Amino acid sequence: PPESIRDMYGLSECPAVFVECERGRFHAPAWWRAEAIDPETMQPVYEGDEGLLQLTCPLTFSYPLVKVLTTDKATVHRGCACGREAPYLVPRGRVTAARFETCAMKIGQAVG
Repeated sequence: PPESIRDMYGLSECPAVFVECERGRFHAPAWWRAEAIDPETMQPVYEGDEGLLQLTCPLTFSYPLVKVLTTDKATVHRGCACGREAPYLVPRGRVTAARFETCAMKIGQAVG
């Protein structure tokens, strides 16, 4: 049935996915921390404000990083109507500024 279909949000740099709840929101797994970061100050923005998505992940063993600052724009919220207490993110697109370049962008340039 349609209510059993879920979208997922994830990154190749991080070993987990954010699964969409029945309200269409991508909740952070229990062992993750998701923040929206102001790209100019590199400080967290207020809840609901847009920033670069930064993920804190203690499960990444392939490189020595605990935090990954992405080039995805997102807002981070709490208090979903589904009842889950985990924060959720709302993806808002990708940064197109030349100073940011991701693996996916490089692959797109090579293939395109």
